[in-house]
Amino acid sequence: MRVYHTSLSLVLAVVLYGVYCIASPLAGTAAPQDKAQDNAFVMKASESNMAEIALGKLAAKQANNSKVRDFAMKMVQDHTKAGQELAAIAKTNNLTLALEANKMHKESMDKLSAATGADFDRNYMTGQVQAHQEAVKLFQAEAKNGLNSDLRAFAAKTLPTIENHLKMAQEITNLLGVKE
Repeated sequence: MRVYHTSLSLVLAVVLYGVYCIASPLAGTAAPQDKAQDNAFVMKASESNMAEIALGKLAAKQANNSKVRDFAMKMVQDHTKAGQELAAIAKTNNLTLALEANKMHKESMDKLSAATGADFDRNYMTGQVQAHQEAVKLFQAEAKNGLNSDLRAFAAKTLPTIENHLKMAQEITNLLGVKE
């Protein structure tokens, strides 16, 4: 009888814990490691967006080739829109956006600022191919494996635009005679 009483107590404890978890106001919230993964995506994506906008503005002014200038203006427009969408998702989900571009992006900006003419165009477009290759991988991973449903949906929705940017960058780079 004692074993039966102990087993019944254990079952009751498990059931009550399950009910508590379902009814708890914390139910459904992300675990700390989930939040860290979400924040990592938001940080990386927002850093890249800021860099794309800054580089695009620079290229819109300094590019020698009209196709490069047009591409740069499209980057500013598309990445501004994506940045606004990401900021809204981050705010809703209490996630942190990057406040500035990272060191690598700042160094790229400094190096590119010093270039002129055809050198500027080639350097900017080569960087755009590399940046968009990385962005495609980042957004594919988030769309497939992201833990936050809002971020997964954002990544899936934004991915075709980034893939199109990559294709455009590769085409312009080829027109400029740059070998990948």
